Amino acid sequence: MWDLVPSAVVTFVEDWIRRHAGSPPNKKGGKLYGAGLFAAVLRPGSAHALGEDASEQEGWQLLGQGLAKAIGNSSRHDLRERADAEVFAWGVIGLGSLLIAEMRSTLGSGQGRLPG
Repeated sequence: MWDLVPSAVVTFVEDWIRRHAGSPPNKKGGKLYGAGLFAAVLRPGSAHALGEDASEQEGWQLLGQGLAKAIGNSSRHDLRERADAEVFAWGVIGLGSLLIAEMRSTLGSGQGRLPG
């Protein structure tokens, strides 16, 4: 059961980010997914960039891309039986929660840039 959690978390975070960023399209007008979504939405200097300066903004962007690439790609293509599946799942939940919390904190209602 715990092996299913990372995939679900990455999918949820991607969907949440996409919806709260206004569903930015890819170059062909379709949905952005995975690392491309995080690269576009969290791009340093963009309306949804996180962090105070360019270096921090790049770090948050790379953290989102890392979630999609390192965890999303492996967990959505294969179920891995890991001895530490529960611990790993809780870590992924924490990372996903951190990204959403930072978007809410940085871009939330206080600045009027991020709806509900």
